[in-house]
Amino acid sequence: MDSTYANLMALGGNGLADERAFQEKRRWPRFRVTMRAWLRVSRNGIEHAATGTCYDISEGGTRLFLASELHPGEELRMKLALPYGSPIEILGVVRNRNRYEYGVEFVDVNSEERANLLRNCTALALLM
Repeated sequence: MDSTYANLMALGGNGLADERAFQEKRRWPRFRVTMRAWLRVSRNGIEHAATGTCYDISEGGTRLFLASELHPGEELRMKLALPYGSPIEILGVVRNRNRYEYGVEFVDVNSEERANLLRNCTALALLM
């Protein structure tokens, strides 16, 4: 659960109506999904690899659980095992962190990657 949404609920939010209002503030709708992510990040010229799990996805980014340390602003190369289609490699930037959960924005997305993300998000929307 997104920490901002959790804070809203802790303040006495009214469930589904509050979640919809919160979702409407986003550029792209998020879809719940559990998928594997392989990451590469370069620090001081040394490449580090890690494996994590994404718990939601949108056309613009993902929520990633990773038992490794990342920092806001850090660029990472991700390989995502999308649920509908072949895995994609995509560039991301860490935008926020809450313990071991990271908000990652996809950047420099080419037309093929965008089409694959859109196809997967459309399929996930049908399951809601």
